[in-house]
Amino acid sequence: MVKSENIDHEDQLATDHKHMTAAGTSNRSAGSCLRTIDSGYGLCIIEAHGGSVRTIAAMPDRLGFVIGSADHEVEFWDYQIKQKPGQANKQLTVSNVKTMRMSDDVLVVSISPDAKYITVALLDSTVRIHFVDTFKFFLSLYGHKLPVLCMDISLDGDLIVTGSADKNIKIWGLNFGDCHKSIFVHADSVKAVQFVPGTHYVFSVGKDRVVKYWHADEF
Repeated sequence: MVKSENIDHEDQLATDHKHMTAAGTSNRSAGSCLRTIDSGYGLCIIEAHGGSVRTIAAMPDRLGFVIGSADHEVEFWDYQIKQKPGQANKQLTVSNVKTMRMSDDVLVVSISPDAKYITVALLDSTVRIHFVDTFKFFLSLYGHKLPVLCMDISLDGDLIVTGSADKNIKIWGLNFGDCHKSIFVHADSVKAVQFVPGTHYVFSVGKDRVVKYWHADEF
């Protein structure tokens, strides 16, 4: 038997009285949570977007994250530690602090290591770069024939690498948006790219089951 009772105007609690193993809370503004009574483990669900969420990236300061969706929105979320009245333990929560509207479905987001820029790959095969603090447009990267599925920014902030369903990776300068090199790298879509921290070496992986690595300064 599962019983539901009102805690306040927004929260609800549900428990399995037979086994006393789990309790769930639901809040329209903060989302819903499921917590096991024995272990205290909690899983929270937040309805963040009106379309499928395609991507998530941690902020460089690790105090929040950014998510992008098919609803054309990029949302910035901050971590918060809160203690509710009458509860002994503090809980991790998240809060949507600002939202940026794009012109097409968002596939991938990435934040520069200095948190100055956000790069957003769209369904129209372009990558738009905006300033994080003001959302002001900075650069547009275009040249891929199919949507960009992955990207990464070098630790020094000089380069950005993009990988696409067109089987190519492109190396760009982040200062001016110039394409340094376009390489046909895989026999199928490029699924992930990653710079080696502190270097311009970059790894790529694809649906062709192959891992490759490159030096972005030498071709």
